Amino acid sequence: MGSERTGILLVIEGWGHAPEDRYNAVSQARTPNLDRLFGEYPHFLLEASGKATGLPEGVPSTSEAGYLTLGAGRPLAHARSLIQDAIQSGSFFENPALLDISKRMHQQQRGTLHLIGLFSDADVHSEKAHLFALLQFAKREKIRQVALHLFLDGRDAPSVRGLGLIEELRAFCDDVGVGRVETIMGRYFAMDRDLRWDRTRLAYEAIVAGTAESVFVQPAQYVESCYDKGLVDEFIAPAVREEYPGIKDGDGVVFFNFRGDRARQLAASMTDPEFSHFRRANLPTFCGFVTLADYGLEHKIVAAYATEKPDQTLAKVLSENGVSQLRVAETEAFTRISDIFDGSSDLEHEMRLCVPGEIRTESFDQQPTMAAAVVTKTLLEKLGSGSFQFAVAAYPNLDLVAHTGNFPATVRAMECLDAQIGDVLRWADSHDAFVVVAANHGNAESLRQGTTGLLDLTHTLSPALCAVFDKRYRGAREGKGALSDVAPTILRLFNLQSPAAMTGRALV
Repeated sequence: MGSERTGILLVIEGWGHAPEDRYNAVSQARTPNLDRLFGEYPHFLLEASGKATGLPEGVPSTSEAGYLTLGAGRPLAHARSLIQDAIQSGSFFENPALLDISKRMHQQQRGTLHLIGLFSDADVHSEKAHLFALLQFAKREKIRQVALHLFLDGRDAPSVRGLGLIEELRAFCDDVGVGRVETIMGRYFAMDRDLRWDRTRLAYEAIVAGTAESVFVQPAQYVESCYDKGLVDEFIAPAVREEYPGIKDGDGVVFFNFRGDRARQLAASMTDPEFSHFRRANLPTFCGFVTLADYGLEHKIVAAYATEKPDQTLAKVLSENGVSQLRVAETEAFTRISDIFDGSSDLEHEMRLCVPGEIRTESFDQQPTMAAAVVTKTLLEKLGSGSFQFAVAAYPNLDLVAHTGNFPATVRAMECLDAQIGDVLRWADSHDAFVVVAANHGNAESLRQGTTGLLDLTHTLSPALCAVFDKRYRGAREGKGALSDVAPTILRLFNLQSPAAMTGRALV
């Protein structure tokens, strides 16, 4: 073991850097603790998008890609990039997992191919180009019955973008000659990741059983009627097409989200034989169930593409050197620090704690602090026991509130986080510990689009902020780097060597 010191990594999701203006919630917030940290210790702007996080150039990072890069100390080839490259090269249409479903459907000479996922042009959880490629695949393979199950966005994309996208999809389906929308709903129901099974149940019943309170003839008319009632894309209740029979034995499924975190609950409800969170009606036997990316599930699910898995991660190197580790987050960020950050590895000397959210609301701006204070309290109590030498705590509330577009609430979220950082820094100061505070991507620093003033709810291309609190390196200085530099920096602070696989460099 290189050092007996205690180290802490605080991940502040959506904490990016941009010039000060009235739509920059980061700069508009009162942050005395961060101001003091940046005024007395090294701080950095980190590349946190595009190729720096294993994504295509010019693409904002996802939470998953950000955490993977933070934990691996290098950018990893993401499933989204692999899918995009495959479509461009044409190899997508020869993917073995997709061809196997086609083969099985033709062998039985019946069945419907169900394409399920978020239909959005925000490119955060899915890409409409991937759905269009799947429709082209179905045409090439002469699969005549193709059912579309669409989740509308409204969180990463403008709140009423769905109607225009549906019209675009209708024209594309007419052109290729396959595809019909059978169910439609907001992501609020279909993409929950916080174990709100009542929402997932409604999505399941519409898609699998073909039952819902609302029925449509034309999906665009249904969405327009929801708009007339004041509903936006995210919260549109599940609806089914008249005479849609549900999924039948022998049908095939492709779930086209390229991120698994918000697809996992629904996919598990459709495939897990031991599933018990609600009673499932009409559970069919699929001829194949394919996800475009790896969702971390088994149950006879095949992933067409998989994000590269790191052999060496920060967590693994620390574990191999006997460093006892703690992970703390509330439910919205727990899988990211428990699975993604660690490279989905089971490690010795590690404890993972999920702090339940204190208040569950439909929109995070109604409770911008979320469970941040409970995360901090749990973190410091566990560190105070002396059982852990390195801890990671994740705070998702700044990013999630920024996604709502509520500027005052986003400012309050930033100010709440400054208070949490202050508590951690005071503990570290009295225990001779070091603290690295880093973002996984930007968001809250830019809630409007340039000079247009239009709401911008998406992750940004801004650099992520990072600061290092360590008495050995006291003295303010600015620098630049990348997300992949965080892991080597922490290893340096522990007086440990970075493995050759880590391409990042220590910032101090």
